[in-house]
Amino acid sequence: MIAVQGKSALRVLACALAVALLLPSSAAGQAGTAQDLFTHAQGLDREGKHAEAVAAFRRACTAGHAESCTAVGMRYAEGSGVTQDVQRAAEFYQLGCDGDSFAACSALGTMYADGMGVAKYEPRARELFQQACNGGFAPACTALGVRYAQAFGAERNEPRAAQLYEQACKGGDPEGCANLGVVFRDGTGVHRDRMRAAVLFRRACDAGSAAGCRYLNEAPPKR
Repeated sequence: MIAVQGKSALRVLACALAVALLLPSSAAGQAGTAQDLFTHAQGLDREGKHAEAVAAFRRACTAGHAESCTAVGMRYAEGSGVTQDVQRAAEFYQLGCDGDSFAACSALGTMYADGMGVAKYEPRARELFQQACNGGFAPACTALGVRYAQAFGAERNEPRAAQLYEQACKGGDPEGCANLGVVFRDGTGVHRDRMRAAVLFRRACDAGSAAGCRYLNEAPPKR
């Protein structure tokens, strides 16, 4: 059983997005006004002024700040500071993705995978996860690995899934580590190595993966 899919994947992605949006924007060439609005919106959000934060994020998004578009999409997806509206969330994630916010591409991929706010379409989900993974957003590599492992929108390719989980794990995604642990535990696409699986489950668990903790406690490691 792979660790992340369905609603669990949405919760994990929401956490990853929240972390990504707390980091300083690295987009080059952003207009100072848009970046200032983004920073101001982050401050409002931390103060619990969510409606005001959304308004500031929207202004920054209109000014071309991709991470702000992503932030607005997340607020619409969660109903934080605005009335929940998954279609609007998808629209803002698309704007963010168009501006190379890879967190937005991944979020939009999840919406296509689950048919939330857009028509369910696995090929598009896979395309978006690939784009986000290529851009360095580790949770997207995990999601893409699931596509290959379970033949969602792609032919089953377990070695490729293992490669993607390893890339995600090295990129800091605990769910990628948990899924890679499952791969080594079961020997799917790699040589079985239960000791390595246990190490990966511990790494995932220590980084906050509930699945990693569950797998770690299921049975003692065996050679």
